[in-house]
Amino acid sequence: MAITRLTAPSITGLTIPNTSINNASLDSVTALPSGIPTGKVVQVQQTKLTTSASHNTNSYAAFGLDVNITPTSASNTILLFVNAYVSSNTQTANNYYELRRGSTTIISDTVIRIPQEGQTVYRFYNLVFNWIDSPATTSQIQYNVRMRTNAGVMYVNTPGNQGGFTEVADSTITAMEIAG
Repeated sequence: MAITRLTAPSITGLTIPNTSINNASLDSVTALPSGIPTGKVVQVQQTKLTTSASHNTNSYAAFGLDVNITPTSASNTILLFVNAYVSSNTQTANNYYELRRGSTTIISDTVIRIPQEGQTVYRFYNLVFNWIDSPATTSQIQYNVRMRTNAGVMYVNTPGNQGGFTEVADSTITAMEIAG
């Protein structure tokens, strides 16, 4: 059986009726056309933290797990996913995490208490949470995760008891703009 290559016929003299991008080059279009169905993903931004971090005070501190996104419409929402690997060097500590939009805390005091671990246990735990935010802006936003502890040292991407364990995990924060 022979395969025949199909080609589209040539179209000349085609004009495009009035549209939101009529008479504009594609390079100059910065906004999506109206009519995107609600609930559809407009854009996705993600940051992967590939280094380890530690913190040992009861004041919140950023540790590099942050993502920037610029919404295309003020009526859109941002769906956030956080996946971080955390640990502590003491079983008596309460480790706290918060999610911020700029300087505004939107989730606070997510607490993880690490169980008692023997000297031969090299483990970290998965901190996972999701959030839907309505920032009502088209300006760039930074979302970040911050941490604090009431005892000992808390770690991200490495076990609290490292015992020669040199590998570093990857934590992520993902921001998805959802059409509203």
